[in-house]
Amino acid sequence: MISIRPLTSADTPKYRTLRQEILASKDAKYFSDSFERERSLNDEQWAEWCSEKREHTILGAFDKEALVGIIMITGQGKESTTLAEMEAAWLQPQYRGLTGYRLYKAGLDWAKNRGGYEFVISCIRDTASASIRLCQALGYVYAYTIKDELWADASVADTKAYVISLAGASPAERTKLSEIDKAYIISLASQTLHAPMTEEAVNVAMPTYYRAGSAAINGQPIRPSRAAKAELSHALTALETIKGEISGLNISSSLIDDTPNPKVAIG
Repeated sequence: MISIRPLTSADTPKYRTLRQEILASKDAKYFSDSFERERSLNDEQWAEWCSEKREHTILGAFDKEALVGIIMITGQGKESTTLAEMEAAWLQPQYRGLTGYRLYKAGLDWAKNRGGYEFVISCIRDTASASIRLCQALGYVYAYTIKDELWADASVADTKAYVISLAGASPAERTKLSEIDKAYIISLASQTLHAPMTEEAVNVAMPTYYRAGSAAINGQPIRPSRAAKAELSHALTALETIKGEISGLNISSSLIDDTPNPKVAIG
């Protein structure tokens, strides 16, 4: 029976051994900067890295006492951020399938119930089709692509960013909510170095929040969550700081009314 729980400092030796196993395997091509973040850790920092905290937690899948899989949840941005990244997921091959689904779901459950996050982003190598299908089955939606990232095996490939709103009770409901909140989640991601804004991401965000008139998806009016409306001004400020780097982007200060459909002025 596979059990899934947050790692503790006592699990550090098992975790370090598993990470070396991943790095030596063909699956290293599916990992990027999480290895870089671990490269310079000393023994004390390793113990802290493997301890449960809101800003960073690693869940482990255990077969009795053996650590056979991991998934990492990392807060993105300020201490009070509502966005986490779920990353660095891996299972030994013989445990993949249903246990993989359980591990991803456990990560989302932890992010919502223990971490207090509202949204999650996962950045996946574009050839990792099984991981992409798993995320979509849980309610994730595609957000944007980061071109030519360097991976742990020194290969270069595109990364696809997928996002999910944790408010829904079922994958189908989360898919719908994730489409509605996608632009807001992208704006949160743009404020972090780990999930950079791209021109494609701006193009995704623009029609929803920044085009003049009522926002809509497939002709249906958008009703952003209360959190989205409360922080929209901050998100726009973040976009203002990068607009000079993206050709053709010209966003002015905006006025958001209290009606169900926000109206935004474009300069």
